[in-house]
Amino acid sequence: AGLALGLIAVAPYLPPPYAKLLFVSVWMTFAVALFKLNARGRDRRVYKSALESDQALNDSMTEHGSDDEQKDTKVELTPDEKKQKQKRCIVLFFTGIFGGLCSAVAGSGIDIASFSILTLFYRVSEKVATPTSVVLMAINAILGMCFRFMGLGGAYSEGQEIAVWNFVSVCVPIVVLGAPLGATISARLPRHWLAYLIYFLDTVQFVSALVVILPWSK
Repeated sequence: AGLALGLIAVAPYLPPPYAKLLFVSVWMTFAVALFKLNARGRDRRVYKSALESDQALNDSMTEHGSDDEQKDTKVELTPDEKKQKQKRCIVLFFTGIFGGLCSAVAGSGIDIASFSILTLFYRVSEKVATPTSVVLMAINAILGMCFRFMGLGGAYSEGQEIAVWNFVSVCVPIVVLGAPLGATISARLPRHWLAYLIYFLDTVQFVSALVVILPWSK
């Protein structure tokens, strides 16, 4: 929904320099927030999923006996768990909308949106959030191509359509090899090394965009 809305109502009216600045600014904001979060404690607790994060929160808020007793006797969700599930669904829904809008404008966005909400809000490990965001971005990219060829955001001219397929033919082998390779490497690297790499790449990306676009001269 966010992708389609962005293609129709946002991307056609946003100048390319602003789209690029939006993209790098979102990434840089995330890097700063992640740095501040990790700076609070190098060994802060992280989780393997948003569900595990919610369960840990419920466990810290309620005491209904030992963990073993809860696992053996719990048949249905408690009211607190139902609220957490509803909250998680709402948060992830609006994250998808925002990520789709960013993807429509800059070509990438659902990956950083999902990565940000998982690591900052749910405190999911960067090693888990990375392959998750890669898969979501791959699905989003395919949907984006389908929407554009359906005419959302304006129809391609004949020359533009050929250029799009040329770009796709160049990107496919890189993505097919690079995405699983990157996900594999990130899964094997220590979590802090991956965070340091994110800080460095986001900073270089942001500074490079400012040097190329020169927004203060517009």
